[in-house]
Amino acid sequence: MAFISGMRGVYTTDQLEKSRQEQEEIRREREEEEKRIKQEYEEKLKETAKKESEEAYKQKIEDLRQEFRAKQEEEEKLRRKEREEAEERFKKSIETIQTENRMQRQQDENLRRAEREAAEERYMKSIEMMRQEHKEQQERAETMFNNRIQEEERRREQDEKDRREEREQVEETYRRKIEEVEKNFKNQENNETARLIKEMQDRENRDKKANLEFAKQIEELKKKNALSQQEVDRLKKKVDCFSLDTRVQLASGKFVEMAELQVGDRICSNIRNGELEFSEVYLISHLGHYDHFLTMIKIEFTSSDGRKGQIRTTSTHCIFREDLSVLYAQDVIPGETKILVLNETNELIPVVVDNLIIEKDTGYISFFTRAGTVIANNVLCSCYDDCPQSQALMDLAFAPIRLWTKVFPSNHRQEELHPYAKTLEYIYFNWLNGKMLLGLT
Repeated sequence: MAFISGMRGVYTTDQLEKSRQEQEEIRREREEEEKRIKQEYEEKLKETAKKESEEAYKQKIEDLRQEFRAKQEEEEKLRRKEREEAEERFKKSIETIQTENRMQRQQDENLRRAEREAAEERYMKSIEMMRQEHKEQQERAETMFNNRIQEEERRREQDEKDRREEREQVEETYRRKIEEVEKNFKNQENNETARLIKEMQDRENRDKKANLEFAKQIEELKKKNALSQQEVDRLKKKVDCFSLDTRVQLASGKFVEMAELQVGDRICSNIRNGELEFSEVYLISHLGHYDHFLTMIKIEFTSSDGRKGQIRTTSTHCIFREDLSVLYAQDVIPGETKILVLNETNELIPVVVDNLIIEKDTGYISFFTRAGTVIANNVLCSCYDDCPQSQALMDLAFAPIRLWTKVFPSNHRQEELHPYAKTLEYIYFNWLNGKMLLGLT
């Protein structure tokens, strides 16, 4: 260990080194303190400058905000004014459009009303014309019948007059002969008188027979008139239609019973070039159940593939033969009549009827498609019944109601017959009555 002497004493090297280190430490601390103070001062300067700049920035921002707010308020006022003007223009345009729409709707309503009134007027005119024609036809039939009665009366009166004149002539001849006999043949008076009396009696007997024959003819005409009226009443009470369980195919491909049909349904009505044709049901003339039994004709047949089939209708419902002519169901002859049946390849094949059975049922439905036909239980049938056996004539007769229902769809679905169909039946029955009265049937 070395010793160092000095003014203040003697120091060892360790102490000197320690003292030097302490001084160095103090110097370093002083420098760090000065550095820290300087740094704090600089930071304070920076903080002050930052605060001043922030204050200036905030003031600038506030000025900009106020300027922007003022500008925004001015723009908002302009936009509000433009919006109000646009809304005012829009309201005016809406009012104009609404006014035009009201006027257009009013015009359309007036046009539809005029068309509806014109259609109703045409319909009523057609009904009135049909009624007038029926009335004229009935009047003609009555006139012909009355003329025939009057002619018979005139003939009877003429015959009576002729017989009276003949009798007078005979009596005159008889008197002359009596006088002649009295003059010339007094001895043969009794024999000649007896012969003449016998001739007179024979003539009187012939006159009586003629009168009886004429009375008999009058009585037969009265009976025929009564029978024809009974026949008309019987026909009026008839119900001609399909049974409710008869099945048809809808345009969707679904098969339903006729009891489920609605106006507007499209059902299979014919076949053309191997494709099914569907037609709209525009009228259900009547349907329901009676509290008594109806007579149904059940037509049984065997398809070309060996399947058994059948269809049930009333006796005077029309179905198609193989040549597309129509006949009543009651006129089908088993083993002879051929009807048209739909097969699996969508073809109408002529099939011979196997059997005809009379059954009883209470349910019935009568409806019409725009085609006038329907394929029911795979059999091609007419929609018409108890009518002239002419499909074209019946299509023509139902043309007015087909046109009417295009404008005003029917909602008739009742047991009572539709008025249009009832009017046609009334005309047809009275036409039959006229034919019966005139002896044309």
